[in-house]
Amino acid sequence: YCKEAVYWRYLSHENITPFYGVDTSVFQFSLVSQWMSGHDVNQYLQNESGVNHVHLLLGAAQGLNYLHNLDVVHADLKSVNIVIDENGTACLCDFRFTTLVRNPQRHSTPSGAVDAGTPRWKAPELFKAEISANEDSTREPPHTFSIDVFALGMVMWEVHELSTSFFTGRILFHTVSNARVVKTIVDGTIPTRPLDAESSLGLSDEVWNLMGRTWNANLRGRPKTDSVVQELRAQLLRTPDYGLPVEWPRDLDVKRGN
Repeated sequence: YCKEAVYWRYLSHENITPFYGVDTSVFQFSLVSQWMSGHDVNQYLQNESGVNHVHLLLGAAQGLNYLHNLDVVHADLKSVNIVIDENGTACLCDFRFTTLVRNPQRHSTPSGAVDAGTPRWKAPELFKAEISANEDSTREPPHTFSIDVFALGMVMWEVHELSTSFFTGRILFHTVSNARVVKTIVDGTIPTRPLDAESSLGLSDEVWNLMGRTWNANLRGRPKTDSVVQELRAQLLRTPDYGLPVEWPRDLDVKRGN
């Protein structure tokens, strides 16, 4: 937590959860931040039916782009680490694995990033790097900001899959056991496009194409966060009023025959 506090105190952006300081009066060591009334994005989408999903994704991407411009990797991006304030603004939180990139011009992982993250959101090269590190501790894994971009694509899938009052409870690779999810990702398997009526609303072809590029097996082929921000902003301008109906599904006037 000490490392997290050190990084967090220097971060200041509208899409980063505000950090207030450290408290030791109740527990041995606690980090204090602004209370986020919308909770994490999963809970928020379950409670709010008329949410603009692209707006939430843009906020998360802007927060991530801010970190990358500081040469910082979040290293554990997932939906529960994106919280929503009282104004409906998406903010990144949980900087336990956040670390500074030693040389941004090289595609190398900073110390500690290889073991960071949560399996279902981790880029395939992270798993490969773990295997390589076990075989040769001197080898340096080939990636940096791209691991966050991959995870952002997974978050984009989550936002569209968990988007309505018909919350399905499905998680990433929900048909795959925890034991097999590593092989699934390393083999290059990507999530399928949500096709349920309640999930596909707002998931345009442009957004789906962007998500596909964030999952590029070639880490150098993934878009930079500034490009993701630009594309989501353009999408938001095209669909400014996107959101689910206040009541969904709407009642249908169905006449039954005898």
